Amino acid sequence: MSDFGKKMEAYFHELETIAAWMQRNDPNGEYTWHELYDHPLEHIAILEQWKKDLGTESTERERIHIDDMISTLYVALFAYTL
Repeated sequence: MSDFGKKMEAYFHELETIAAWMQRNDPNGEYTWHELYDHPLEHIAILEQWKKDLGTESTERERIHIDDMISTLYVALFAYTL
């Protein structure tokens, strides 16, 4: 497998991890890496709202984790718009 293929595989694994995290935090939602990749803006908005809802009750680590997931989805947004 080429380096590009390995990087894409790792990226899709990251999307799967984000989808699993979102599923645990919203059992009524259905999150898949396909949905995150195809509709990143919708999921960015969801994560931003969750971060806002946590407010000051969240730890810095939780806020950074959500920001990291949002950053990963922005990569999908960029890739999707190419």
